Amino acid sequence: MVRGAPDDSNVVKQGDVFRLDDMAELAVRLGSMVRYNRDGTVMFWDDFEKGMAKWTVLTTGAGGGGIIDGSYALSGNQSVRLTPGTDSTKTASINKGVAILPRGGWGLGFAFSGQTFFYQVRFTLAVVDAGYVWYYTGYYNDHTGKLTVSDAGGTTQEIGEPGEQSYDYKLFHQVKMVIDTENQEYVGVYFDDVFYPATGIKPKSVVYPYAHSILITLEVTGDHGSDEAMYVDDVVLTQGEYIP
Repeated sequence: MVRGAPDDSNVVKQGDVFRLDDMAELAVRLGSMVRYNRDGTVMFWDDFEKGMAKWTVLTTGAGGGGIIDGSYALSGNQSVRLTPGTDSTKTASINKGVAILPRGGWGLGFAFSGQTFFYQVRFTLAVVDAGYVWYYTGYYNDHTGKLTVSDAGGTTQEIGEPGEQSYDYKLFHQVKMVIDTENQEYVGVYFDDVFYPATGIKPKSVVYPYAHSILITLEVTGDHGSDEAMYVDDVVLTQGEYIP
């Protein structure tokens, strides 16, 4: 059994102290929301077990939406089901603002699965600070299997190719984007257990004269517009991420 120092360890002269060396295994056994990378301090998380009142759903496709769903989940009993709709735009997203001073290394982690193959997943941290908003945006293309990020000019740059993924047996894939807000650049993206570096790529920025904050966006873009759906679970925002 894992134990820490005794409650009165600061007053006794000596005593046994047991280090927590195996926190990784303990976290997985207890159902950690992040299984492949646990850097950073958690500032916000949501496993959607208490609904999705924290989030705003935005859609551009006719018939699109976002609802709590109990048929798919990575941890707990439910996730968010995003359906991109049936017309030519075909997008659906969940969005959450966090009022916090965004300095240093930050991470956005989430898990996703699919009912069928769709076009792409977009994950964005919009960082508001010092009169600007920086759009750190990553994409996973479900057709090509490629991972890209959007640069300062709005052009996507490929950083890796995880390959086309399976969603059989309600398989979830985990993604974590890490950014450096001090130098206004990407650090990289974890896709499952592989890290794809993106150091040196700058995000797009525009003037935005409002108080500091971070906006989280997770979006699915549809393809054929019939029975497509993406399931999102275990969203985590972290601060103090390691920057090489």
